[in-house]
Amino acid sequence: MSKITRIAFTAVALLSSLTVQAAETAHVTSNPYGIDALWAQGDIVARGTLIILLIMSAATWYVGIVKLLEQRRLLKQGRELLAVHGAELQKRAS
Repeated sequence: MSKITRIAFTAVALLSSLTVQAAETAHVTSNPYGIDALWAQGDIVARGTLIILLIMSAATWYVGIVKLLEQRRLLKQGRELLAVHGAELQKRAS
């Protein structure tokens, strides 16, 4: 084996041993204040609240996206109106 190959194998072996040691010392911690814990330990009121919040969030996103699309449509119509009748509208305004 060449010197570079031996160095590469040594580096891979060293990294794999460090990874195994790190995995052995790592502790899995769970968040007692997270949504998973609330759903697992919550009663009907907590779960109902989460469901209502989810529905309200979805409705908010729906309204926001619909209003954004509506605003884009109206701005496009306004630009088209100005392109066709812009000079006439300015003449009437003055």
